[in-house]
Amino acid sequence: MSGPPSMRQNATKRIDDNFARMGPEELRRGIDRAVKVQGALAKVATISGGWTEFLEQPSQADEIYSRIVSDINRRYLVGYYPTNKEHDGKLRKISFEVRGHPEYVVMGRKAYYAPDPDQ
Repeated sequence: MSGPPSMRQNATKRIDDNFARMGPEELRRGIDRAVKVQGALAKVATISGGWTEFLEQPSQADEIYSRIVSDINRRYLVGYYPTNKEHDGKLRKISFEVRGHPEYVVMGRKAYYAPDPDQ
């Protein structure tokens, strides 16, 4: 959280007060909901060609930020022109690899939808 220390302290106090008022069942539902949301966001990240990191301890921040910066610095944009010109709205699977370098990991979309004929 950014901002002046008093602003952070007030926000932290409000969050703590809200948790103190919740009963055990309400806390469990909130935790379950948060876990489901995190899982869904992680899936979206993976489907769209990204990845997910979870900061569990503040001491992990430097390592995670280093991986993020490294990933950003190693990105390439790849263009793709399909040989199948059908406008059928169907899901088309795609894959990428670096020939001769199986040790390289290529992250990206695994599929796309062909243009819909009605659009």
